[in-house]
Amino acid sequence: MGAEIHGGHENIEEYFNRVYNETCRSVSRFVVSKCGNMEDAEDIIQNVYTRFFKRISEKGHEDIESPEAFLINIAKFECRTYFSGTSCYHQHSADRLCLYHHQGTMYSNR
Repeated sequence: MGAEIHGGHENIEEYFNRVYNETCRSVSRFVVSKCGNMEDAEDIIQNVYTRFFKRISEKGHEDIESPEAFLINIAKFECRTYFSGTSCYHQHSADRLCLYHHQGTMYSNR
């Protein structure tokens, strides 16, 4: 199912793209300041915007007064989760990588 128009407002993809363009620098600066490693920062930033897109796709965006503040809050959570020694974040990422590798192997054997 594609993006839907909500009450005459821009559709989800237009809204996401506009917010991304307006907030990418500040969210990226925030994440880099918290982790200092560009590789980790790229993973976290991707997760932030993926979660944001999923949220606005499922619940809309009309209740989000400040997209930048909303994204920074997601980024704070993602940074804590990413660097938490007790979380399963890194294991989940490794599992996902193994799944992609496994699927790629399966497809190449066909």
